[in-house]
Amino acid sequence: MLLQGKTALVTGAGGGIGRVIARTLCGEGARVVCCDRDGEAAAQAAQGLPATAEALDISDEGQVRALFTRLGRLDILVNCAGVLTRQPFLDTTLENWERTFAVNARGTFLMTREGGRLMAAAGGGAIVNISSGSGKKPCRGEAAYGASKLAVIGITQVAALELGSSGVRCNAVCPGSVQCGMAARDFLNTPEGIEAYRASTALRRIGQPEDVADAAVYLASDKARHVTGAVLVVSGGEYYSL
Repeated sequence: MLLQGKTALVTGAGGGIGRVIARTLCGEGARVVCCDRDGEAAAQAAQGLPATAEALDISDEGQVRALFTRLGRLDILVNCAGVLTRQPFLDTTLENWERTFAVNARGTFLMTREGGRLMAAAGGGAIVNISSGSGKKPCRGEAAYGASKLAVIGITQVAALELGSSGVRCNAVCPGSVQCGMAARDFLNTPEGIEAYRASTALRRIGQPEDVADAAVYLASDKARHVTGAVLVVSGGEYYSL
């Protein structure tokens, strides 16, 4: 097992991709702290696994600092919590913008900063931040979301640059549309939508949460011991169809 004896924390573990990441990390031998703003969902995700649950609003600096103070040790941090809001650019409200950035950008920054501090003090660790394909290419209706996910990439790469000498690696995963959670609700919710997306990918298949989870496990493991500051796109070749 790739992560035997490691302690990991996953945000957004209450559902969707985050829950599958938490389960996959456990399957590779890690003990996982499942965090979610919805404490009940976090508890459900941890049930039956070598895992504990924490209710956590990642946009709240006090809550984030308190959690890392309690942890004491952390080998792996996967920041998966996020919100997807869609509005045409000229209709994007400041409320939409600020809510999206509070979770996707500020929350990821706070978690990466506090997790990085703990790992650096211990001599190393691995941080994996879940960005999005929307952080790599423009998508209509996603001004706030795309900008916030591009910010996640920036946070990741600066952290990689500054924390590398302390043995802390920091990488990002950019999923394409995945058939669960936000994408399943907003994009992949009709046979026509599913087929159109499938046709837009080189591999002609819809992404699954396990595709993202396996990428996160690789980046968190010693198999990626010389990888930091990387942005791994996991999209089946979305928009590179033949």
